Amino acid sequence: MVQSGAGPVSSLGMAGLESLSLVDASPAAPGPAAPEQPQATTLLPSGVRILAVGEGDFAFSEALASARHPLRCGELVATALDTEAEVLAKYAGVEGRLVKLRRAGAEVVCGVDARCLGKGPLVGMDPFDRLLFNFPLLPVTEIEARSGLYDVHLANRAMLVEFLRSAPSLLRPDGVVVIASKDCFPYSWWRIEASCMLLTACSAGARSLQSPS
Repeated sequence: MVQSGAGPVSSLGMAGLESLSLVDASPAAPGPAAPEQPQATTLLPSGVRILAVGEGDFAFSEALASARHPLRCGELVATALDTEAEVLAKYAGVEGRLVKLRRAGAEVVCGVDARCLGKGPLVGMDPFDRLLFNFPLLPVTEIEARSGLYDVHLANRAMLVEFLRSAPSLLRPDGVVVIASKDCFPYSWWRIEASCMLLTACSAGARSLQSPS
């Protein structure tokens, strides 16, 4: 887990998110007293307000809404980069899933770029306790279109840094960012756990460039 201005970042998978804590709660083995453990952070405790970004077919958000049924007003906002028309054209059966989400009380917002959360359809929303980004991956067409950024690893790392930079615009001061990714090639090459350090370094460099001589 890496601390950042946007909150802790975890590269954990989706299974068991509701009950998973980032600290082992099993009894300590007999022996010398263990050092005091840091306070556990439950990823998705009851009562938190959740923003899911980068959804594809909205299967994760549907499962999350089902697990947390009944949803409170504003408890879950599920978003996708594609427009709703593009989502419907890409994924079979997604229309019924969107209907279920909305009936369950979730808000579905399409056309949301996770790199620019302070702009676009989410502007003016109340801040969230949790920001979830499951299996972030830039479309190949966008990687090819980026001038001078054809390397897939660099492009996706840059995307994650931009996401973390924009996260505070919709995150409570004590909120948590959760990034779920695969722990295998090529995803492990993105070094998600180091993204916050890279973001801090970039911010420090920008401040030094702006400082008067």
